[in-house]
Amino acid sequence: MSRRRARKSRRGLSNARRRLAGIAILATLAALLTALLLGHADANRLEPSEPGATSAAPARTSAAAWVKVNRPIPMFSLDTPLLPRDPRALVARRHVEGGGREEVHSFGAVGSAAGFASIAAYRPGSEAVAPGTLFLEAARRAAEAGLAVTRSSVPTPMATKFGQAETADILLAADGVEHACVAWRIMGEDAQLRLTGWQCGGAGKAVDRLTLACALDRLDLVGAGDDAALKAYFSRAERNRLPQCGSKAAPGARRAAWLDPEIDPSGLLRSQS
Repeated sequence: MSRRRARKSRRGLSNARRRLAGIAILATLAALLTALLLGHADANRLEPSEPGATSAAPARTSAAAWVKVNRPIPMFSLDTPLLPRDPRALVARRHVEGGGREEVHSFGAVGSAAGFASIAAYRPGSEAVAPGTLFLEAARRAAEAGLAVTRSSVPTPMATKFGQAETADILLAADGVEHACVAWRIMGEDAQLRLTGWQCGGAGKAVDRLTLACALDRLDLVGAGDDAALKAYFSRAERNRLPQCGSKAAPGARRAAWLDPEIDPSGLLRSQS
């Protein structure tokens, strides 16, 4: 009996040890699993930052992406009596990483008797995103110029030498005063060129689309380097100049010159309705 009891006692002790070993293994596995889960959570948890750091970081990155070109050599020119001659300005910038280039030509001053206009020529690089609506494009560029779009009509097409332009009547506000303007946009996909802008009349007078179309008829390429696609794009445009802009009575039909007494830019602007 004593031997039999001893054997049972040894078997019970062995079973107890196995159970304890199994419990220890399960506890170890549970600890490892918990550590892995906590480590994954720590890796995906954002650390607290200084107030405003989260919102300021994207702005700094976006601002640093574009650099101003000092003393830029223009790629485009526009010489026409249909746009104000003074003051005129050119601002160009280049995207550091994407390689895109944009130049903005401005004509006249906001609130002047001759009106004002702006033309932006954008050669997108890898930084470019799909363009939004004409209204969003006009609103963004107006904000960059210190203006605000307070009203916009439904876009309509307009013929130009570059093909169909998207246009809309808009009101641009500055210092509480609204100005009647026409916003426009031309997407030259085959030349990777986006042309956008607006033209605003003076003394509360709107600019008609024929005046705008004939003004764009004088947009010329002056510096393309070895860019064959851009040269071909403007070459085709020159062959498609609008016939209504070539007649003597059409707005902008003749180039202004100080020796030509028949040219009166301010009179041409006033004659349009």
